[in-house]
Amino acid sequence: MTLCFENLHKKQLLVVFVIGVLLGSIPIESVLANNTNNDDPGPDFILNSVMATYDRKFRPNTKGPPTVVTIDIYVSDFDSVQEATMDYGLVIFLRQRWNDNRLQYNASEPMVLQGDSANLLWQPDLFIPNEKKGFLHSVTTENRLLRIYPNGDVFLSSRYSLTLSCYMDLKKFPLDDQICIMQMESYGYTTKDLIFNWTEKDPVQTEEDLKLPQFQIRKHETESCTKQYSTGAFTCIRARFYLHRDVGYYMLQAYLPSILLVVLSWVSFWITYDAAPARVALGVTTILTMTTLDSGIRATLPKVAYAKVRLHS
Repeated sequence: MTLCFENLHKKQLLVVFVIGVLLGSIPIESVLANNTNNDDPGPDFILNSVMATYDRKFRPNTKGPPTVVTIDIYVSDFDSVQEATMDYGLVIFLRQRWNDNRLQYNASEPMVLQGDSANLLWQPDLFIPNEKKGFLHSVTTENRLLRIYPNGDVFLSSRYSLTLSCYMDLKKFPLDDQICIMQMESYGYTTKDLIFNWTEKDPVQTEEDLKLPQFQIRKHETESCTKQYSTGAFTCIRARFYLHRDVGYYMLQAYLPSILLVVLSWVSFWITYDAAPARVALGVTTILTMTTLDSGIRATLPKVAYAKVRLHS
C-alpha cells in the first residue's frame, strides 16, 4: 500500500514538472544543466577549489628548494637607437614558466585564463635594472596570457614596451659597432629562493623582417649573471644584442656634402689675384658651411670626453 502511494506521488510530481516546463515557469536551461554529468567539474569549480586555500604572498614550495623560472623573450619591434640619450627601445613578449604544486588539479586540459587573473597568483619579482621606462600594453585588453596545467605548471606571457639604457663607445663613429643588453634580476628573492634560467631552445626570438633605421642586428647572445649585493646573491640573466651601424645615412648626409664643399673651395685657385673679395668670400663660406654641417651631426651625439667624428680631417 505504501509503495503504491509513493509511485503515485512521483507520477504527480512528474506531471507537475512537465506542465511547468511547457508553461515556461521552469526554464529549460535548468533542466539541461541538471542533466549534465556532475562527476566532471567545470573550470570554474576547479579554479575556486584550488584558490580556496591559496596564498599568493608565499612562493611555491616555501621551505623547499628554490623556485626555478625559465624565461624566453620574443622581440616584435626594435626601436631606433638614440646616441644622444644612449638608450634603445624594445617591444617584447616576456614569457615565464614555473611550477606551483599548490595549483595541481585533476583534469586533462590546461586552464586558459584572462591576463588579470595572474594577479591572483604568486609571480616572480622580476625587474630590469637598465630600464628607463616601460609599460604593459592594455589595448584593447591587458596583453597577458595565463595558462595553468594540471601538474601545477604555470605559463605567463606579457607584452611590454621598454626603453633600456645602452652605453655606447663612439670613438669609431660612424663606423662603429655597439652592444646593447637587456638584464633581468630578482628584486627580493635571493638564489636560495628563486632562480632565473633561459629556456634551452631559442631563448631570444626576433621578428623575421625586423629592421632598424641605422643599425643591423648581427646576432644576440644570452648568459647568466648572478649578482652579489650586500643583501645577498640574486639571480640574474642577460641578453646581448650586437648592432652594426649602417654608414649609408652618413655617407649621404655628411661625407658626400663635405667632399663637394672641399672641391668647391678649390675654385679659389682659379680666381685672379685682383678679385680678393671673391676669394675671401668663397673661403669663409666653405668654412662656415663645414662648421654648420659638423655642428648638426654633433648635436645628435652625447657630450663625451673624446673625439667622436671628423668630417673634414
